[in-house]
Amino acid sequence: MIDIDPTLYKNNSPDKKYNQLTNFQHLLLVKTLRPDLFIDKLNIFIKNELGDQFIQFPIISLEESYKESSNHSPLMFVLSPGDDPQEELKKFA
Repeated sequence: MIDIDPTLYKNNSPDKKYNQLTNFQHLLLVKTLRPDLFIDKLNIFIKNELGDQFIQFPIISLEESYKESSNHSPLMFVLSPGDDPQEELKKFA
């Protein structure tokens, strides 16, 4: 994950009204005015408000997942572009 400069998230404006915005209102303002910065700001917001565990991707073990599955709850893979679990599945099989 990319390290994000925490100063991007702070309200450094001399305008008092802008500095009175909540973090969520600030996020909405960024979404409206600077959509190019929104993803970085959203990650910082989630990290600050909810914690790191909500923005970090867990490493999933096929062996543990298989133990938890059954014929009534099969494994389902939702892949992102560039992900290919085929080699790991072959090793597990």
